[in-house]
Amino acid sequence: MKRHTILLQPVISKLELQTGIRRTDTEYAKLIGVTRQQFKAMFEGDTSAVQFSTIDKLIDYFTADGMPITVGDLFTFTPKAKS
Repeated sequence: MKRHTILLQPVISKLELQTGIRRTDTEYAKLIGVTRQQFKAMFEGDTSAVQFSTIDKLIDYFTADGMPITVGDLFTFTPKAKS
């Protein structure tokens, strides 16, 4: 089981509520500077790794769109189960 996951869905939902603008996966991918497949995987939390340059692109995009975020806003963490 993955313990760290990048999950864009809650951040995108918050942005859409704040701006009143809904975009397609393709539009978000283009605006952020990643492929549609990369965006979809991050949106659904289905990634096993992410490059620092991608994190930079995400933070820059949300900041430019009026919703500054931090790295902590992008990731979820599941503590290791006690044995």
